[in-house]
Amino acid sequence: MTFIIEKPSPDDSAQIAEVFRTTWLATYPDEEAGITKEDIEERSFKGKIPRESSKAMWIARKGERGNVVGVVLASQDTTWGKIEALYVLPEEQGCGVGSALLQHVFRWLPDKSFTVNV
Repeated sequence: MTFIIEKPSPDDSAQIAEVFRTTWLATYPDEEAGITKEDIEERSFKGKIPRESSKAMWIARKGERGNVVGVVLASQDTTWGKIEALYVLPEEQGCGVGSALLQHVFRWLPDKSFTVNV
């Protein structure tokens, strides 16, 4: 698969929100924990692109101007970096999309220790 990693534009917001929604539906329903698909569908997923200089987002696009298939959101302060979100559509997982997105985060946070939200 060919994919492009780039900074998102405001026009990408709806596709970013759809990546969030689709990956949540594929990942988080858990009968034992009492989390249903309906619970997730009730959430409002927003593809908000950060404007703060302490945050950065990259998207993976399938092909040169294709659909968004992955998203990573990171933040930093003076000493720490944080990977706040990393989502790749289920059908694109295992193709290197997540690794490519993380490489952009690591270049953005070259000299910092970092944490990952789980």
